[in-house]
Amino acid sequence: AGSFAKELEKLADDLTDLARSHQKTQAALMKKAQEALPDGVRVTDDLGPLVAQARNMTLQQTAEVTAARAAVENLQLRMEARKKLEAEIDTQRSQHKIYAALGNELKSDRIVQFLQAEALEALSVAASRHLLDLSSTRFRLAYEQDRFYVIDAWNGDERRNVKTLSGGETFLASLALALALSEQVQLLAVVERSRLDSLFLDEGFGTLDAETLEVVVSAIEQLGDTGRLVGVITHVQELADRLPVKIQITKSPRGSTVSRAEPAPIGL
Repeated sequence: AGSFAKELEKLADDLTDLARSHQKTQAALMKKAQEALPDGVRVTDDLGPLVAQARNMTLQQTAEVTAARAAVENLQLRMEARKKLEAEIDTQRSQHKIYAALGNELKSDRIVQFLQAEALEALSVAASRHLLDLSSTRFRLAYEQDRFYVIDAWNGDERRNVKTLSGGETFLASLALALALSEQVQLLAVVERSRLDSLFLDEGFGTLDAETLEVVVSAIEQLGDTGRLVGVITHVQELADRLPVKIQITKSPRGSTVSRAEPAPIGL
């Protein structure tokens, strides 16, 4: 009986030690759990409310995550829409620059300047063909930066200011431009009654030497062969004698008279 009592006493001591150890382990676990939980959540011996509270927090966090994902997706869609709008803005800005530049070019002053430059360029090209013939292939014309230039083939295609031409050379260049201008006006005519079929040349012939005068007269005769009426106003008798029909104006104290002069007989 004494031995059995000692064993029971020893068993009681072991159970007491085990209970104390269990309490220490439980306390350590409760402390770690308390440290891991958010502020405001307390660990108690009854874990039921804690589990329910944890479930509620899980559901709440899940809803917050779902809402955050939806917000992220919505933000991504808005960012993509913004990129498209920014690209559209860049396109519209580029088109605006083009239309603005075009609008400036189409203003009355700019378009007139452009058309005038184009017309003068075409005029110089057409006049060059005539000037080559009139100058025995020496001169041609060019138009650059609102100025006419003469290109001298006898001096290695030197580009010269038209002011450097002599009186006779200037007359040839002016005649070439006049002939080209009359042609351009005819090309612009849209109806027959708008055609320019007459051309009058006024003076300048007195500055020509005999050889150049012969070239000019030949050009005038060729121009008349095209069916156009060519009128020459001159005081140079040698030139007047070459023309088939002459209107002579005679001055007197009583005024000026106009008469038709017959061509001089050949050989006289």
